[in-house]
Amino acid sequence: MSKKLKPYYKLNTRKILRNNVFLFSQIFLNIVITIFTLRIVIDSVGLEDYGIYNLVFGFVVMLSFLTAAMSFSCVRFFSYYSNKYSNKELYKVFQSTLVINFFIAIIFVFTLELVGISYIEKYINISADKIPNALIIFHLVVAISVLKIIRTSFEASIQARQDFHILSIIESLELILRFLFVIYLPFYQDDKIIFLAFSVAFVTLISTISIIIFSVLKYEEITFKNFKVERSQLTKMLSFFSWNTFGAAAGLIRDQGIAIVLNSFYGPIMNASYGISLQINATIKKFTENFLKTLKPIAYKYEGEGKRSLMMNMTYSMSKVGFYLALLIGLPLIIQITIILELWINEFTTETVIFSQLLIILILINIMSSGIQTGLQAIGEIKLYQISVGTLIITIPFLGFLFLKLNLPYYSLLLVSISIEILSTIVRIIILKRNSNFTFEDFFKKIFYPILKVTVIITSVLLPISNLIKAYDLKSLIINSFIMMVYMILVFYTIGLNKNEKLFINKIILKYAKKNRDSDVSL
Repeated sequence: MSKKLKPYYKLNTRKILRNNVFLFSQIFLNIVITIFTLRIVIDSVGLEDYGIYNLVFGFVVMLSFLTAAMSFSCVRFFSYYSNKYSNKELYKVFQSTLVINFFIAIIFVFTLELVGISYIEKYINISADKIPNALIIFHLVVAISVLKIIRTSFEASIQARQDFHILSIIESLELILRFLFVIYLPFYQDDKIIFLAFSVAFVTLISTISIIIFSVLKYEEITFKNFKVERSQLTKMLSFFSWNTFGAAAGLIRDQGIAIVLNSFYGPIMNASYGISLQINATIKKFTENFLKTLKPIAYKYEGEGKRSLMMNMTYSMSKVGFYLALLIGLPLIIQITIILELWINEFTTETVIFSQLLIILILINIMSSGIQTGLQAIGEIKLYQISVGTLIITIPFLGFLFLKLNLPYYSLLLVSISIEILSTIVRIIILKRNSNFTFEDFFKKIFYPILKVTVIITSVLLPISNLIKAYDLKSLIINSFIMMVYMILVFYTIGLNKNEKLFINKIILKYAKKNRDSDVSL
């Protein structure tokens, strides 16, 4: 009899299953609501006003990288220390994150109000009568960003404890509230675009209060009693946060920098096309990252416990499975993007189609190295990583501007993004290799080759068939997409996963089936 196969790592399958059921339910709700709301919003406010809204929102988001960077840092430190130290030590982590977030909020507001108003009044390519509305939207979006900064410490504690289902419930309620406001939008008689921005701010306030209340009631380390910050912990987190800030800033400068370049050359209509494409891209990214973020805290815990080999094995699986999930949604969108846009919104351009397809390719390449990025964060040696990759990514809007000046087509900006992302993946591999036993051979054998094999097999079948059998209405679109996804899942499982990964998935499926047969059986 052959030796029984042991899994790479021991995980709480019940918690992972619960988290992903909630997270994917939230994603499905997000997709459905986005499909309906975007069309209602564009029909109500018009394509030009929507382009202005997206541009102003994007300008503020350029500085909200602070929130994203702090979130990465908070989750990493909460997770890293959760199995090694007492709640008293975790309280020190919470204190440090709260102090850092407080100063971030002050800097954020001061910088935006100082620079943003002048930017909108003098540099945004919109008509003069639209500027007052743009300024109101700007102030509301600043308020939204501050709320998100405030709740970062509390949200990170929930993620580190792997209570993602709580965040899913709160965010789902947030989506429903936004949907209700959008439903009312066509009946609102005054400035609809202002009403839209106000509704987003109000809903964000409600969700922020909910997250804070839950954290304070649930976790002992989340308390404001005996508040005293330890300087050594603060310094350590501030250093980690600073380099993550640079990396997060680079990604947002790329996305929003492209929007600014497009606005400079083509105006708000092109911005609207790019904004719609970003929403499609964000849906795919959120779908994938919601799964990956349930595993990241576990990888950080393994590294904190000195279990480097278990952490590295997780990074291999995270890259592969993350790519498969992104491809599961992304490929049907690439193939059927025109009919999807026709059914989704009344008014779209050819540029929207091209932007959407290229952005999906960009996110697929990025997700392929998601496990490598997690490994670097877990080890904590991120200075060289963030400087190298961040610098590469920051060059994209500038190169794009140069290419447009040379009269190259508008989509050259995204072709530059794709090229730089491929180069960034190589840099990530080199840096992880320097800080662990990871090698290029590991990447090609355990990540790239399985992904390439699966992608070639799937596309060689689906692309010819999709040219013969095209969707022409909602019913045929759903049927075609369902068939594509079933085929892809079969290929992922049979060809794309190794024996240990199949064993882990089988364990989850069997436990879920057992739970349905007998709800009293403990998982």
